[in-house]
Amino acid sequence: LVISDEVRELAVAPGPPLALATDPCLPPLAELAVELPAGALLVLYTDGLTDRGVEELDAVALARVALGAEPEAAADLLLRAADAAGPAGDDVSVLVARLLR
Repeated sequence: LVISDEVRELAVAPGPPLALATDPCLPPLAELAVELPAGALLVLYTDGLTDRGVEELDAVALARVALGAEPEAAADLLLRAADAAGPAGDDVSVLVARLLR
């Protein structure tokens, strides 16, 4: 996800966790190059953020809670909003980085 003045989802196909990328039985990880505006937040997350048992959360709608937030606060806001929808059905990892230029 990219959060600047709006939220947009990057076209990245779901794949194995990065830690498993060295397993020769898994397909290679896809590479993506995209221009991002200065100051934007890049949000990387595992499916545990949006997988809430019987309900699958819309990541773009979820990320709107973080508009205008700093990276640490954005991660907390995302986790709180997801947790409000119910318990996670899987482990959750969220990485938020601000792009400086």
